[in-house]
Amino acid sequence: MEYFQTDDAQIYADIAYRLGRIVEQYECFYLQLAPEERFNSTLYLSILQILLTICEEHLNQLKTNGRHEDFAKSLNDLALTNWGVDEKCWIKNTFKEEKNLENFITRLRNSVSHPTKTTLDSDTPSTGYTAVKDSAGNIKSFCFINSPDVKNNQRKYYKKDSFENLVKYRYSFCQDGIEFKEDSGDKGYLYLNGKPYIRLSIIKLDVHQLKQFVKALANYMAQPIQKNWSGFEIVNLLAK
Repeated sequence: MEYFQTDDAQIYADIAYRLGRIVEQYECFYLQLAPEERFNSTLYLSILQILLTICEEHLNQLKTNGRHEDFAKSLNDLALTNWGVDEKCWIKNTFKEEKNLENFITRLRNSVSHPTKTTLDSDTPSTGYTAVKDSAGNIKSFCFINSPDVKNNQRKYYKKDSFENLVKYRYSFCQDGIEFKEDSGDKGYLYLNGKPYIRLSIIKLDVHQLKQFVKALANYMAQPIQKNWSGFEIVNLLAK
């Protein structure tokens, strides 16, 4: 299965397997550490970022080589398995798209790949991610934001030709009826049904959900390391 390798024979599926095993190994001893020395949430976030960025091409290969139906599954369908997420995790989404695994991964990848300073209590938060802490200062969850129509936590200006290109090439991600209204010169903002509009995805995962999702994604991406893998059966490779 050569398409799972780069020119120097680095197997991304093996990277995914090793990352999943690191999570499993850390779980075995991290509770023995002093509370201030437990960095499990940071580990899960770091592994998520590697899986979604460095291994992006491998993930795309899985999608296009017989596994497309997996990516079309709704988050509620995934909730019935061990992925750890459901539609409640996707607390806001104004993109024109279904709440399935493929779009969920895309929004997460954009969030961790293009992080900027974001403000959660803003109506127009910038693309990025941030930790939410409990009263004791411990990380209890992460918010992942993807908002291509926002810059520095403010609505982004568009030139008219930029808006036309947006509608032409990104229309599938925009709601029907999107409009451009000039505000200054040839610059303006996006509107929908007469109201200000931005494409905005906000995903919130608590630490346990993040761990489960990272493990499931790593295990899924690791399947090709099996000798003579059929390309269809998904087995738990991380359990020892």
